[in-house]
Amino acid sequence: MRAPIMKPINREISKEPSHGGIAIKQDGRKRDNSFLKSMPPGVYARRKTDPRKRFWRHVNVPGDKDECYEWIGARLATGYGEFNLGGTMVYAHRESYRMAYGDIPEGMQICHKCDNRPCVNPRHLFLGTRVDNMQDAVRKGRIEYRGDNCPNHKMTMARARALRKEYSSNNISLQKLANEFGISLTETWRIVRGKRWMET
Repeated sequence: MRAPIMKPINREISKEPSHGGIAIKQDGRKRDNSFLKSMPPGVYARRKTDPRKRFWRHVNVPGDKDECYEWIGARLATGYGEFNLGGTMVYAHRESYRMAYGDIPEGMQICHKCDNRPCVNPRHLFLGTRVDNMQDAVRKGRIEYRGDNCPNHKMTMARARALRKEYSSNNISLQKLANEFGISLTETWRIVRGKRWMET
C-alpha cells in the first residue's frame, strides 16, 4: 500500500519584518511575532506571571486574617519558606514583608511575632536587627544563651566549681589557672570572685 502524498504547506518568511517582527504566511494567515523585536536571535520570550500572584499561590491563607499564613511552597531545612524571585531564591517571609511594607534596609532582619517560621502573614512580621531577633528569641524562651546552654562557651558549671576548688586548696596563681582551663585571666578572676558562673 502506497503512503499518502502529503500536500506541502505554503510557508513563506518575508524578508521585511511585519508588525515589528517576522510575518509568517501559512495558508494565507499571518502570525504576529512582534515580541521577537526585543529578543536576541534564537531566544523566545516566556510569558511572565506577576510575582505577587505567583507568591500567593504558595500560601495557605485561612479565613481569619490574624492567623498564620502557612507557606506551602519550597522550604529550607530550617523551616523557612523560599521563593524564586527573578531567578534568585529569597526567604518567603522577607518577600512577604517587602511586598506589604516596602524595601528592607540593608543589614536588617525580619522577625516573627508568632515564632512560626513558615508563616508569611505580614501582620506577624516586624523589622529588627540581629540583636533584636536574638533578644526576642531569648525572651520567648526559644533559645537560652546562659550557663551550660551556651554553645560557644569554654566553661561549664562543673569546670567553674573545679577551678574555684583548685584556687582555694592550692597556692596557684590566676594566670596558671587561666592557662590550665584555656580561658582569659580576666574570666578566671571573675569566676574566682563569684562574678561569673555563680551557683544558683
